[in-house]
Amino acid sequence: MNSLIGLWLFTSIIYHDTPAPRPNPDLMMTFKFSESESVLHYYRKNQPGFCERTATYTYDGQTLHQTITAVHEGNADFCDKDPDMQMGAVSETPVVLKDGKIHMQLKLGEEDITYIWDPYAPVR
Repeated sequence: MNSLIGLWLFTSIIYHDTPAPRPNPDLMMTFKFSESESVLHYYRKNQPGFCERTATYTYDGQTLHQTITAVHEGNADFCDKDPDMQMGAVSETPVVLKDGKIHMQLKLGEEDITYIWDPYAPVR
């Protein structure tokens, strides 16, 4: 079974080995993984528009390999500036599961920043 399968919510970061809340609390971002596809969706509270894309992926326990196969036709104009919203883009991202959360290492300029994704459990 693929350990990434499910819906994940971006909740915090680790920067310079220090945990911190999301830099922008209005940014709502989810990652949904099925057996072979991932869907990244985000929007900002109190701002119109969203960005969403679908990718095929593989995960070897250390690296998430993705190829974007579709971008949502309703994406806001600002999505064009996001390299992760470009049709056909390929990425290899260091990812580990730790304490039941996804730790995704990304670049911020020349520095590393770790995005923390918690399993999404909607309030009932």
